[in-house]
Amino acid sequence: MRYCVAWQSETPAGKALRGAGMIESQGRIAPTSPLAPTRVIVRAASEFMLEGVAEGMKTFGSVRRVVIFTAIVVANVQPITRSAVRTWRYADLDHIPPDSQRRPVSIMGLAGSLGSPLETTRNNVATLIEDGFCIRVENGVIVPNAVLQSPALIAMDEALSASFWKMIADLKALGFDFEQVRGRKDVDSDLGLEPGFRVAGAQGPPTRLISRVTAEFYLASILGGSAPFGGDWTACAVFGAVMSINAEAMGKSLDEAWRYARADTPPPDAVRRPATIREVAARLNLDRESARRHVHGLIKGGRVVKGDKGYLANTAYMQTPPSQAAAVEMTKAFYRMIYDLTALGVEL
Repeated sequence: MRYCVAWQSETPAGKALRGAGMIESQGRIAPTSPLAPTRVIVRAASEFMLEGVAEGMKTFGSVRRVVIFTAIVVANVQPITRSAVRTWRYADLDHIPPDSQRRPVSIMGLAGSLGSPLETTRNNVATLIEDGFCIRVENGVIVPNAVLQSPALIAMDEALSASFWKMIADLKALGFDFEQVRGRKDVDSDLGLEPGFRVAGAQGPPTRLISRVTAEFYLASILGGSAPFGGDWTACAVFGAVMSINAEAMGKSLDEAWRYARADTPPPDAVRRPATIREVAARLNLDRESARRHVHGLIKGGRVVKGDKGYLANTAYMQTPPSQAAAVEMTKAFYRMIYDLTALGVEL
C-alpha cells in the first residue's frame, strides 16, 4: 500500500516510509486537498486543544468561560499579532504589552465572533469580571496585565507552551513536513509582514509571541471543531476526548498514523482503544457526572457508540460532511499557525 501524504524526506520517518515504498510525494499539499493528512493534524491538534481546556478548567471551572476568556485575550492583542514588528516588540517574558496597547472588545463583538447568544455571552463576561479575570473599559472589556501575570494564568500559559512543543515534537517524530506550510500563498493569514521586517538578534526566547499565535490556533480549533455541535463547546471537547483516547496508539505508530492519515481513510474500530467515562473526565478536568451526561448525549446524537469496553467515536459520523468540514477548519487553522510562526522567524 502507498500513502499520499505530506512527508519530510530527510527525517528517519520519511526515509523509512519512502524506502519501504509506502509513500509518494505530492508536492505542497493544500489544507483543503483530499490528499492532506487531515487526520494526522487533527489528532495532534486535538491533544493540544484538550490540554488547553483541561488547564483552563482548573481556573475557570467551565468550558464556556475558558473559551470566552481566551476570545477576549485574543481580541485584545490582535493589533499586535497582526504586525510582525509589534509582535517582536512584545515577544519574550520581559516585554508584556501594556494595557494601553490592548484593544477592548465589546460584548456584541465577542458574541458575534464566537457565534454565541448575546445574553449568554454577557452573563459569562459578567462572571469573569466579578471573579477578577477581566475589566470593563471604554468600548468594551480587556484582560489586564495584572491578570495575565497572576500565578494561575502563568501556570496555564506554561502548560500550553509545553503542550505546543510536544505537539510539534510528536509531528516531527511522525515525519510531518513543516516545509509544506512555510511561505505558502494559499494560507488564510492576517499577519502583516512590514517592508524590511527582520528578526532582531540577541533576544530572549519568543515565549509571548508563540503564546499569542498558538492562542489564536487554540481558539480557532475549538470554534471550528464545535460547528457540528451547534456551538456546544463542552460537547465538542468531550467528543474530542473520546476520539483522542481512541486514537492514542495511532499517535505513536508511524505506520498506523499514515495508514489512517486522510479524511477518506478512517481508522477501523479494531485499531482504536475504547474510552471510559473516567478517562474522559480526567482528560478534561471535568466531573464524572458531566462527562457521563455529555457522552450519553453524544450517543443519542449518533456521534459516539458504546461497546463492551467503553466508548468509540462513531466512524460513520466522522465521515459526514459536517464532521469533515470541521476537520478541514482545524487543519486550516494549523497551517495558518505554522505559517505565521515560521514567517516570524520561529524555528520549529
